[in-house]
Amino acid sequence: MPRSLKRIIRKRKPAPGGKIAVKWGTDALEQGFTVVPNKLIYSQGRLGIDAIEMNVLLHMMSYWWDPGRFPYPSNLALSTRMSVHERTIQRATKSLREKGLIKVVARYRHQRNNGYDLNPLIAKIKAIELTYGDHRE
Repeated sequence: MPRSLKRIIRKRKPAPGGKIAVKWGTDALEQGFTVVPNKLIYSQGRLGIDAIEMNVLLHMMSYWWDPGRFPYPSNLALSTRMSVHERTIQRATKSLREKGLIKVVARYRHQRNNGYDLNPLIAKIKAIELTYGDHRE
């Protein structure tokens, strides 16, 4: 992906008169927004994702700006945002890893935070067949 396109994607904000801005208000969207596929929400139970794990995934997604770069939030940042202990984050990421929903990616030598590959989650979501009833339950 061209570097200029990456900058546009990262800095993209909803249009002031757009549906998202009308729904949430521009003040609420000042820091941007995170796209969450409805299929993930509808499939949470099928994927065996509990509430803490879903919250961790949502926060990881909020750090994922560029398709070619994995998000790398620290456990401290996630625990602070969620008002939980760092150990809770560690347990949740371990569980997500064991369920095959994320992969932990080691970063450079001097960087402490792990990267998180969400492609296994994406592949599992794509493989799920939803029916009309799944949308209405």
